Amino acid sequence: MKAATEIEDFNAAMGTDFSDEDYDTVGGLVLSKFGRLPKRGETIEFDGLKVQVLRADSRRVHTLVVERAVAASQLPLEV
Repeated sequence: MKAATEIEDFNAAMGTDFSDEDYDTVGGLVLSKFGRLPKRGETIEFDGLKVQVLRADSRRVHTLVVERAVAASQLPLEV
C-alpha cells in the first residue's frame, strides 16, 4: 500500500475507523504510531493491524504492507 493513501480510502479497504482529522494519509498515521521516521523493514502493531515499512528514505515513508494482526487467542493450540 502506498503511504500516500488517504485515511478515508484506508478505512474503507481495511474496515478501520481512523479519523481523517488526525491524519491525512496512512503514512502520517504510521509516523505517529512509531513516533519517528521508521526505516525499511521495521514493523509495528497497533489497533489490530500489523504494518511493515517496505520502502522509505531519509525524509518519508513510501510503501507499506498492512495486514490484520493475529491475536494470541486466534492462534491454533498445540497438542
